[in-house]
Amino acid sequence: MSGVVLNIKSIRKQKGISQEYLAYQLGIDYSTYGKIERGAISLTVDRLEKIASILEVTVEDIFKWKAESSEKEDIMKALSDQKILNDQLIQENERMKKEVDLLKQQLSDKEKIIFLLENKLNKGED
Repeated sequence: MSGVVLNIKSIRKQKGISQEYLAYQLGIDYSTYGKIERGAISLTVDRLEKIASILEVTVEDIFKWKAESSEKEDIMKALSDQKILNDQLIQENERMKKEVDLLKQQLSDKEKIIFLLENKLNKGED
């Protein structure tokens, strides 16, 4: 997908304009517009100018668009969310390890008590 097409998609998303609306304004079928954004159909100069007009930017703006794309923002948000989840899982894992260690210690203490009681019973039988 070319940079121009990515920039058009980014501008469209940032302006909250749907593919359907843009296709309607261009006088083309939605599926045809989708092919433009996927790079399956090349843009003509006329169509590029019309898209710029609909998006209320210049053709030059489309070529030099540097704003963060919605896709990049979505990816960064997803990565941030994933890091938060990973951190939470690590903390939960550590908490569970401590709980398991505590339960093991309690079990060991109870086994010692049982051992001592059994010894006391055995000595009492002698």
